[in-house]
Amino acid sequence: DTVKWGEYTIKTTISPYKGELIPEKTYTKWFDYDRIKQYAVFRTRKSGDYLIINASGGHKKLKDYLIDCKIPRQKRDDLLLLAVGNEVLWIVGYRMGESAIIDRNTKQMIEIHVTGGNTNE
Repeated sequence: DTVKWGEYTIKTTISPYKGELIPEKTYTKWFDYDRIKQYAVFRTRKSGDYLIINASGGHKKLKDYLIDCKIPRQKRDDLLLLAVGNEVLWIVGYRMGESAIIDRNTKQMIEIHVTGGNTNE
């Protein structure tokens, strides 16, 4: 599927995971489809957002993460996020959360590729 979100084009593909190596890309990410328990949406940040930062479920407030990464305050409200409720699965152009990361138990994966905006991949 391909959808438009403002200036972005978002393409998603669901496929079986067969143990292949997942590449490191800035504007394309792969998630364990079955670990995303609710409807994930693209949006900008809102109060209460957080990121799962390790496999044991530790989390960090999104605001604190953005400050730690030295992302300018004026740029933070424009960041595109993939989120389920207040949990951020992906800060587009930056990092993924750990809750839907692909591992040896993954059966289906979803590939999400974002173009447009200020992406350059």
